[in-house]
Amino acid sequence: MSVAIYGGFKIYKSNNGQLTFGELNLKKTTAATVKAKPQDLLKILDSYDSLLGLRQELLNIKAKNKVTGKIITGHDLLAKFLVEKKYSPILKNEEKINIIESLFEQYTLPQSGTKMFIVNVANGLWTEKNAGLPWSLKDMESAQIAKIFIQNDSVNDYSVNAYEGRPELPNMVNVYHQISVPEPNTVVEESSYQQYNIARKIAAGAKTQRQAVEKIVSWGQKNFFHANDEYPWDVYLDGKTVQPPISYWNSYPLSLRRIYDERVIGCQEPTIFLQGMLHNLNIPAIRLSVWNHGVLYLPSLDLYVHGDAVAMYKYPTKMIILTPEEFQPIAEVEANFVMPIYEKYSEKFKTYLTIERDDKELNISTGSFYVYPAKTCINIAPGEWERMVQNYKEFEPYYDKTTCQIKGKNPQPLNPLEVLDK
Repeated sequence: MSVAIYGGFKIYKSNNGQLTFGELNLKKTTAATVKAKPQDLLKILDSYDSLLGLRQELLNIKAKNKVTGKIITGHDLLAKFLVEKKYSPILKNEEKINIIESLFEQYTLPQSGTKMFIVNVANGLWTEKNAGLPWSLKDMESAQIAKIFIQNDSVNDYSVNAYEGRPELPNMVNVYHQISVPEPNTVVEESSYQQYNIARKIAAGAKTQRQAVEKIVSWGQKNFFHANDEYPWDVYLDGKTVQPPISYWNSYPLSLRRIYDERVIGCQEPTIFLQGMLHNLNIPAIRLSVWNHGVLYLPSLDLYVHGDAVAMYKYPTKMIILTPEEFQPIAEVEANFVMPIYEKYSEKFKTYLTIERDDKELNISTGSFYVYPAKTCINIAPGEWERMVQNYKEFEPYYDKTTCQIKGKNPQPLNPLEVLDK
């Protein structure tokens, strides 16, 4: 008899056939070649020892048909979703939304996050079979798998428990989430399935989870910017009012689509859409709130990404993906929590880029790099300039010696979500 630990409880695999499943020999393929039949996806769920806990969690879910009153399990609901509704994460978002609504509106679910959980599992099984990723659910620990197929995305819950077994990080448990936003809210739910094709395209060619994370985070740095005077949080006044009110943050986007429309973010939004993208690649990721700042934790890599480092400081991506030792001194400072990150990077780099929006375009920009008091332009070190040109090559960076600013010759269009996720 073997034992798997999942979500705090033990799942036993006996030899009497009840929970014994044969090995499934999977040959990695690309999505463009062979697409698995829905029944094959369910076989993965029933075949991997690492997914025993996930399967049990699905069996524990009880959904009631609103018309007939019949009770079915989450496993049955997943089967209906994949087999009867023919759900696939590579469909257009409009098609996915129609399938999701047509199925889940028929049932009373045990909690608000159940729908997101079922969709996440469907995405994960499809990815395991079709995406040809170098990593596999078969090789993951059940605790890591639980951080992919989330059912309750409560920032509070994860913040308290994410550092278990980490006595060297005592202040990590002193986290809180001031903003009163129901969890999982609409944006979190939509992020779990409406960015699937974007994530696959961005991470193409990644050989490791770390490489995929770097590609995804780098893309976030180049496509979103922090709220500012020209594009403040007011762009989301058509969304939800923040309660309790905060002077600099008085509204919150109503949907993921609106975030892509505006590209205006803070520290919390990157943790939402990056988490959704990484889950679509079967990479564990959870959102934390440390001193009320959004932080993304990557359990399988034991790394952290501060949301403001994605939104504000366009330093090399590898520098903003932090180890526990790098993150600890930052997390222990409540006042100006983000400033130690800026100070750390500015010691090494004299210049850094920001992303600015000009109507329907995005471009790179900087302040003026003067040498005082003469006000002549500073000389950018060759290595630093080469780094910026390489990292932001799509913008075609150039150094304007009349204004001492770095600019882009090739602004990028502000494409909406439905265009990007094709």
